[in-house]
Formats: sequence, structure tokens, C-alpha cells
Amino acid sequence: MRDYLRFLIRHWAMLTFGLVAVFWGNFGQSFFVSWFGTAIQESLQLSATAYGSSYSLATACAGFSIMFVGGWIDRWPLRRFTTVVAIGLLIATGILSISNSIVVLTVGFFFLRLFGQGLLPHTGITTMSRFFNLNRGKAISIAICGVPLGHIVLPVMIVALIGSIGWQHSWQVVGLTIPFIFLPLVWWLLKLEHPPEYLPEEKKDSDRNASLGRRAMLTDYRFWLALPAILAWPFIITGIFIQQGFILEQKGWSPIWFASSFVLYGITHWSSSILAGILIDRWSAIQLLPYFLLPLTIGVFATGYIDGHWPALMLMASFGLTSGSAGTIVSALWPEAYGTRHLGAIRSLVSALGVLATSLSPAMFGVMIDHGISVAQLFTLIGIYSVGSIILICFSYRPPKVLSTG
Repeated sequence: MRDYLRFLIRHWAMLTFGLVAVFWGNFGQSFFVSWFGTAIQESLQLSATAYGSSYSLATACAGFSIMFVGGWIDRWPLRRFTTVVAIGLLIATGILSISNSIVVLTVGFFFLRLFGQGLLPHTGITTMSRFFNLNRGKAISIAICGVPLGHIVLPVMIVALIGSIGWQHSWQVVGLTIPFIFLPLVWWLLKLEHPPEYLPEEKKDSDRNASLGRRAMLTDYRFWLALPAILAWPFIITGIFIQQGFILEQKGWSPIWFASSFVLYGITHWSSSILAGILIDRWSAIQLLPYFLLPLTIGVFATGYIDGHWPALMLMASFGLTSGSAGTIVSALWPEAYGTRHLGAIRSLVSALGVLATSLSPAMFGVMIDHGISVAQLFTLIGIYSVGSIILICFSYRPPKVLSTG
């Protein structure tokens, strides 16, 4: 614990930068945008299908775009890259605040998902992965805590804001936080940064992983075995959140009860992220990789067949445990497996695949719901997919063997 505190004190500025970048990315996350849904549909007279299609199209386009622009963080100075991404998010909020048609709304969603959901968290987590080595797991886990912090504080704030000034003016308020709070804060924090803890490619030029990039990853069979599990948790959680109305109706949960369970989701997300960071620095992300999907798998199987109100808490706790640990473990996996020189390009590709996964699940779940599937059947299918993913990931990245010298 003393070493952890010394680490926090020495690198508080860079750690805060990572946390702040991820936190502002919450403005592009589905859980935040979902609170605008009813107001936007009523204002623009959109059906649920039209609104959902707009959001899915924008998300898919953003996912493809991240693959091309995310790698710029490997070549640009961090201050410049962060500033450009922040300006992109500011443009997104401006477009959404003047949306008067589905076309304008879709363009706004595209910028929001690209710069908010995609590139701001990408900036924070890539920086933590590259800047730190000895304490990489702790640094990534601290940055990822920006997500559960958003889950805890933002829903109540935005619901109150929309109720008082409307959804378009609310986007204006969100946008104003960027030039008046976010940018001055991150510029100041970057001025205070210490030298990096240790950069592997500078201290060990012979390390073959230091120069591995996207091509090496895409030709590595281990990546393809791990990919179903890496995409499972954003795919599943987004689909369930977006289709929550169907689930609430069948399970008999009130919207207020389900909304209150988000607090538990945020707490478990936060705690599991911090714990995963500590464990990564003690062992490695590769050693922890087979375990992060277990809580979600148990949660969906149990929730599908247990009646009552308390399974909602169990489901959200399982989501939080998997989200927090997965975000930290998977982010630490890439520098362990491929080095840090091309980390931005690697992470942007994986982030793009994750964004694409979140664009598919709402539509896929919707088709199954329209064809009469029950919650128990839906959750069983999800659980089977999770079990299969866990089996595959056990055969992917493995810790290096320690050769005996005796």
C-alpha cells in the first residue's frame, strides 16, 4: 500500500490526465446518450426504428473511422492529439444541439461516437499503457475508473438538466465544459508530467515485441482466439442496456429500480478495475486473461432463470465486475504481447472492433425479441456464447514458460 501511495503521489498529474480523458469520453457512451432518447424522438418525431437505425449507422461509421485516425497518437505530440480530439467532441455537441432532422442527428451521433466513445478513452488508456511500465496495470485501472465515475454521477445530472432546459440546450452545456474545463485542465496536467517510468523499446532495443504492430497482431492466431471474449462484454452489455424495456417488462422490474442498480454497477466496475490493476502488476495481464468474463457469464445464466427483483442487482454487479476487470486486463494485454511503439495503432483497431460490436447487438437482440424470444432464452444464448469465448481464450495468449537452469 505504501508503494501504491508513492506511485500516486509521484505521478498524480499523468494519472489524473488519463482519468479525465476517459471521464469526458462518457459523453459519447450509450448509457449517457440513452437518457436523451425519448426527448429526441418526440422532438424530431422519430420512430424507435428510425432513431435506433440512426444511432447504429453513426456508431458503425465511427468504428471504421477509429481504425484510421486512432494510430495518429503514435506520431503526434500528446497535447496536439488530445486537443484535436476534444475539438471533435465539441463539434459533436454543437451539431446535436441544433439537430432538426434525422440526417443532422446522425452526423452528430457520428462525431459523438468517434471522439467521445472512441478517441477520448483511447487517448487516456494508450497514454497510460505507454507512459508506465512497472505500474502499467495500476495506471490503466485508475484511468478506466473514469467510466464508473460517469455511471455514478452523470445520469442524475443529465436527467435534471434535460428536464429543466431541454435536450438541445443540454448538449450546449456539455459542449461548454470542453473549452472551459477539460482543455485547460489537461493542458495544465501535461505541463506537470514526470519523465516516463520506463519505455521498453528505448531500454531494450533487442526486445522483438517493441516493433510489432497491427500486421503482427492480425497474423497472430492468439489474437483471433481471444477476440470473441474481448468483444463479448461490450456486445452483450450494450445490447441488454439498449433493449432494457423488453427485459424490464418480462422480469417485472420498474425503471426506477433498474436505474438505481446502476450505482452498484459503478461501484463494482470501479473496485474490479483497481483490483485488476494491482493483480496485473503482480502477475501479468496474460495470466488473468481467462477469468474476466466469468462474472458476466454467471450473471446472465442466473438472471435468466431466477425471478424477483434482486437478480437485477446481481446482473448489474456481474456486469460491473466484468467491465472493470476486462477494460484493465485487455488494455494491459497489448503492450505485454506486442510492445508499445505501435500501441496506438493496435488499440485503435481493437477499439474500432469493439465499437462495431456495440452497433450490432441492439439490432440482433431486437430481431430475436420481435420473433418472440423470452428473456430466459435470450440470456441462455448469451451465456452459451460467453462460455464458448472463455474456452477459446484459454488457448490464446499464455504466460511464457520459465526454463529451469538446474
